[in-house]
Amino acid sequence: MFNCILYHDLTPTNNDAERAVRYVVAHLRCRQQLRSEGGMKMFGALLTCILTWKKRSVSVREGVLSLMGG
Repeated sequence: MFNCILYHDLTPTNNDAERAVRYVVAHLRCRQQLRSEGGMKMFGALLTCILTWKKRSVSVREGVLSLMGG
């Protein structure tokens, strides 16, 4: 609970997580094309990777290539 005191790079709130969820909800409302469970899981996995790469300042191309082993 108090990790933000021990580790100064951690934020004491969950604003980053809330912003990420807000983006996903807005995207799903606009598209409404993810009707199957498999489609939703695939979308979640891809979006998680893309948002993580953006946060780490890694291009999507580099991230995909690293997953493919190249």
